[in-house]
Amino acid sequence: MAGPDAPAVYLSCVEHEFGDPVPLSTLADAEVQANLDLLTGEGLRDCRVATSPPVEMAAASVRRTLRAAQLPEPDAVVYCCDTPEPGVAPAAVAGDLAAAVGIPTTPVVAAGGGGCGNLGPGLRVARGLLFTEGCSNVVLVTADRAAGSTRYLPHDLTVLSDGAASCVVGTAPLGPAFRLLGIASTANAAAAAGGLGAAKAVVAGVARATRRVLAAAGLTPADCRYLVTGNYGAAVRSLLASAAGFPRHAVHAPGVADLAHCFAADALAGLRGLVADGAVAGGDRLVLLATSPRSWSAVLVEHEA
Repeated sequence: MAGPDAPAVYLSCVEHEFGDPVPLSTLADAEVQANLDLLTGEGLRDCRVATSPPVEMAAASVRRTLRAAQLPEPDAVVYCCDTPEPGVAPAAVAGDLAAAVGIPTTPVVAAGGGGCGNLGPGLRVARGLLFTEGCSNVVLVTADRAAGSTRYLPHDLTVLSDGAASCVVGTAPLGPAFRLLGIASTANAAAAAGGLGAAKAVVAGVARATRRVLAAAGLTPADCRYLVTGNYGAAVRSLLASAAGFPRHAVHAPGVADLAHCFAADALAGLRGLVADGAVAGGDRLVLLATSPRSWSAVLVEHEA
């Protein structure tokens, strides 16, 4: 948690870049087709399929964020991607992103390792740059693209999508924004890859992270309007709500039907969706869950209209 004298931090100008929408019923994926009834019953309809590599999607999203913020160049960029392109050296990715955005002299910091939960570590790095490097604004962007033989995620009851999401993490709000009240992260490197052991690890990790971030702010779930989760199936979202101590009606994942599960971009896209739908008012507090199989972050924000 930040110290009492740390400056306020805001998330502003959320933008995204997704692949093309493809109805699950027409997706060329045998596992998805075999479980189509289950997936549609869980609330999914389309997924997003891109031909562009993650760095290009990230660059498109960042350009939109900079235009919305009217920033010609940020002080730094934090880039989260755990699905790099084959044949692209990790050391080249930061420079490739800066060049693609058109900000070749801006420092780019690569952060990751949390997979679909990369919003947590990404925000921690961005906030650290504000506090320790004298930055006033940092662009955070996450981008990933599905790889492998199937997009179906049986344990999450969802389908992977391709895309990116970005925002300005800064010391002043740029238009409607969310003030960052706290981040708490937990991990269990020994968590099982699936089955009951994995479910227990998720419940314990989400519960610990949520309790910590709310306790540090002197709040309870009753003081928050929404719990924003990844775009998982309805049953998994209910499990996450129970673990976090939130009622089911407080759970929001606005992109479930038309975006499916876009890795770490889900939470930022969810914030943007809530604002676009007029579903948040000034003073509303939200907890964003950024989850992966072995690490979990709870991010507490307050909307400033």
